[in-house]
Amino acid sequence: MVVEWLSFRVAPEQQEHFLRVDDRIWSQALKRYPGLISKQVWRDPDQPDLLVMIIHWSDRRLWKSVPVAELARLDREFQQALGFPCPIVEAREFEVAG
Repeated sequence: MVVEWLSFRVAPEQQEHFLRVDDRIWSQALKRYPGLISKQVWRDPDQPDLLVMIIHWSDRRLWKSVPVAELARLDREFQQALGFPCPIVEAREFEVAG
């Protein structure tokens, strides 16, 4: 299993909108791809503007099989629906040990 870790800086007053748009666009699209296990969004109580997405994939090959053109299309759709710039602050990949 691999974990995709994405972090975003989103003002607290914009987070509910961000989460609704993310669920409608990204979560629904990713559910169509084999290998997706789960997706969670974490809030950091010490950094109220930080949102971290934790996405579990069954294996790296299936995760990386999502077409790049589809990822770009979804990102454009997400950014447009969001209505404010919100780039990824940090993107990491982890393998589940054990």
